[in-house]
Amino acid sequence: LAEGVFMKHLGGSHVKISVIVAAYNSEAYIRQCIDSILRQTYQNFELIIVNDGSSDHTEEIIRSYISAGENRIRLFRTDHIGAGGARNAGLDHAEGDYYLILDSDDYFEPQFFEVMLDGSERTGAEISVARGKSYDARTGAEEDLWYAFRKDFFPKDNPFTYSEAREHIFTMFLGWAWDKMFSADLIRRNHLRFQEIPSSNDVYFVFMALVLSNRIYTIDQSLVHYRINDPSSTSNNRHITWNCFYQAMIEIKKSLISDHIYPMVEKAYLNWCADFIFSQLRSLQNTSGLHQAYDLLRNTGFDSIGIFDHDESYFYFLDGYHFCVYVREHDYYSFINRRADDKSRELEKRIESLQKQNDILTARNQSLSEEITSLKKSASFRIGRRITYLPRKIRNHKKN
Repeated sequence: LAEGVFMKHLGGSHVKISVIVAAYNSEAYIRQCIDSILRQTYQNFELIIVNDGSSDHTEEIIRSYISAGENRIRLFRTDHIGAGGARNAGLDHAEGDYYLILDSDDYFEPQFFEVMLDGSERTGAEISVARGKSYDARTGAEEDLWYAFRKDFFPKDNPFTYSEAREHIFTMFLGWAWDKMFSADLIRRNHLRFQEIPSSNDVYFVFMALVLSNRIYTIDQSLVHYRINDPSSTSNNRHITWNCFYQAMIEIKKSLISDHIYPMVEKAYLNWCADFIFSQLRSLQNTSGLHQAYDLLRNTGFDSIGIFDHDESYFYFLDGYHFCVYVREHDYYSFINRRADDKSRELEKRIESLQKQNDILTARNQSLSEEITSLKKSASFRIGRRITYLPRKIRNHKKN
């Protein structure tokens, strides 16, 4: 259970949006996150921050806002139970009609809440989804996250139901929560919770919410900045939590079957699984975790998921399907050798590209050198040298 540290006094007013932020050792970014929330153009919200056992100055920073009189913040503590458990603790205390479940290292456009709420209330959608941009913590570069907002997979109507997008409901968005606004009624009536696993803990919550919602509304605006290449992010520790992605896939299938939804969304689910396996195994480092994940899939995982219940024609994410076929037919060491060969080829291509760039720069430098030599031989340059001879002598004399 979360331990309440500071409680917001509602004073009889009704909160429209509950903003839930799980934070763990977030001192580097938590202030930017909080500031971007407090500066929203829509202000009727509560900000529930769950400090999940941080050992840095995260809680001190949060307390500083409360001490300064910011009464919309409610701070709770959990004992390092992971982002999934911390988010569940936040849900337990949420009082709003809508939930935004955000990450402590991200930041948000000022109109984020206003646009999402307007979309949800105007259309009656139980989930609204916006575009986002990645923000590289190392370089500062931003890129549109088009693959998390696949407009080519959207039905023609907006809003729409999952049944209108049955072949793409798992592949039109990614299984993260921060770009979506959820109706509190949707979450409560379906008793949806985050999986309390170290990584991929939002996947089950998000995809089950999508298939259980009465309407989904898409907002074609970039409203969230998603930080990448942050060493403290749980997405960078998948080699330690190697089987979490598999647990998420299995739990989703179990729930789809028990809710009698699976036959309708099987194609979307299996295409997503193939692509998810492809991305997860490619991102895992060459550790025992990767070995265990690989063997799990070959021995029982593919059968449990049902990847090969259909042939290739069933799949539109062919890279993912072909990857799964390769894993089924080759042992782990063959895979590692192939991956090493692929990386070697990628490195060779990179070296070749750098060599071409170097050749271009060398040629440009040679051209400039020839221009300078030609200029020095020109009559105008010699005349200029003569004209500036005396001023240069005077200048050099002063320096000495």
